[in-house]
Amino acid sequence: MLRRVPRCSESIKCGDIRGNPGIRLKHASGASAEILTHGAHVVSWAPGSGAAPALFLSEKAKLGPGESVRGGIPVCFPQFGPRGPLPQHGFCRRSDDWVVSAADVLPNGDARAVFSLVDTPAT
Repeated sequence: MLRRVPRCSESIKCGDIRGNPGIRLKHASGASAEILTHGAHVVSWAPGSGAAPALFLSEKAKLGPGESVRGGIPVCFPQFGPRGPLPQHGFCRRSDDWVVSAADVLPNGDARAVFSLVDTPAT
């Protein structure tokens, strides 16, 4: 669930990212990132204007509830891989209990978003 942050702007777009709730950040240089609230997963990052995305995201990636995004940058917590009693890479990677708790543009022009995991019985 995306709880709309108050400072959505040209640098911070809130809402639909590849058909899922998320946020798009853009720097004045043209660098950009897309982050889903599902798993707080970074699904795209490009280093500048006109630059190709620098992260791999599989064409077979399944985005949405209960899925693990294939590619990008995941949050692996509280365990990595199958090294524990939880699902591979922990529960955070598949969680829909993330919210954007803050998003703003810093004085130097950098855009940032803070994701928080909501306290639920599953988390």
